[in-house]
Amino acid sequence: MNLHYSKEIFEELIVAASNELGIPTNIIEKDYYVTIILKALSEKISDMVFKGGTSLTKCYHILDCFSEDIDLSYTAESGIPGDSRKRKLKKAVVSTMNEFDFKIVNLDMTRSRRDYNCYRAIYPSIYGQSNILKTEVVVETYVALLTFPTIKCKVDNYIYRFLDKINRIDLAERYDLMPFDITIQTIERTLVDKVFAICDYYLQVKIENHSRHLYDIYKIFNVLNDTEIQGIKQIVENGIWN
Repeated sequence: MNLHYSKEIFEELIVAASNELGIPTNIIEKDYYVTIILKALSEKISDMVFKGGTSLTKCYHILDCFSEDIDLSYTAESGIPGDSRKRKLKKAVVSTMNEFDFKIVNLDMTRSRRDYNCYRAIYPSIYGQSNILKTEVVVETYVALLTFPTIKCKVDNYIYRFLDKINRIDLAERYDLMPFDITIQTIERTLVDKVFAICDYYLQVKIENHSRHLYDIYKIFNVLNDTEIQGIKQIVENGIWN
């Protein structure tokens, strides 16, 4: 059973995790919802790839700030998707939100045959919306450029980390909070994408409000070793759009 259906226990664990980890309660709550949505989608879409800034937080644990959007694509091995797979992707997102009773507030702005869609789903927050953190899970899907290289990675959430720290894995198992495997874009490719994004925004005179990419690039470089830096060179030489 998912934890949020037991509201009192959910709130108690959020507060306890917040006190132990030093993370605000509303961030722990949103991280929980982002994680359960990500897990449900990974179970529905076998060739799905999780990428972008949130993957740096959820899988690589290298960012000091909270990333909230879920960026998804298909693996390069699966090939460019036709209309049927694009519809399948949209159906998976919509059905997942419906299963959790999260309303997609911009569904009429999405299209099944598009290469890019953005879904904004409202979750039932205990703490309400703030100027900094919206009570919505944002899922972005982009399939025009498929993702490579990819690796498998474990994903968890803050409440699980708290329970692991106090040796209460039994609660994590009871409320379906255990880490799970997911296919993600490698950190080297994420760096390349962010460098290209900064260049594109600059050429389009849209550099304002994109400092987040610079922050991510800085944090990535802090953890790369010489072998991984050589891997970046190979990604560029092979052509990231192939």
